[in-house]
Amino acid sequence: MPVPFPRIVRIVHSLPGRLRLRLPWLHDRREAAVPLADRLSTLPGIAEVRVNPFSGSVLFLYDEEQLDESRLLAAVREATGVEIVARSGEPLPPEAVAALQLEAKPEISRIERAAATFFHEVNLDVLEASEGRIDLGTLASVMFAATGAAEVALQRKLPLPQWFQLAWWSFRTFTMVHERGNSR
Repeated sequence: MPVPFPRIVRIVHSLPGRLRLRLPWLHDRREAAVPLADRLSTLPGIAEVRVNPFSGSVLFLYDEEQLDESRLLAAVREATGVEIVARSGEPLPPEAVAALQLEAKPEISRIERAAATFFHEVNLDVLEASEGRIDLGTLASVMFAATGAAEVALQRKLPLPQWFQLAWWSFRTFTMVHERGNSR
């Protein structure tokens, strides 16, 4: 199955003896998660490898005296065939941007691509700020629910949905349907 995005590895955070990577394409290649974890867990100095294919997260716990970050990243590149490694919060290297543009579907409009890129980047920022605990969709849902509950409590009646609520749910539905269509 073709991967819809260029294969990029993002360094989410790095501490001595601990490295978390995000492999966004792993979400669409869940069958690769266990073999990847098995292969990387054989490196000398690796204490533990945790792969979450649903979030595309890979956590390494390692002995920094036996293994350093650069050697670990080299092993990840070799195991995955991925050359593009970028730190979260930093712009993608030009080759990744070019790959994104080449692999974009021609039937997708420029506006749709710009909106998808914007929300994808905001989602990455939210994931990075919350250390992967919450994404943009969940954050927006919680904020809308809290705002709605406050409005009902203050006005003591249940109002009709406002335009921005309808816009959010239509956007969320569109992105969910679009994701399911790409995974087939």
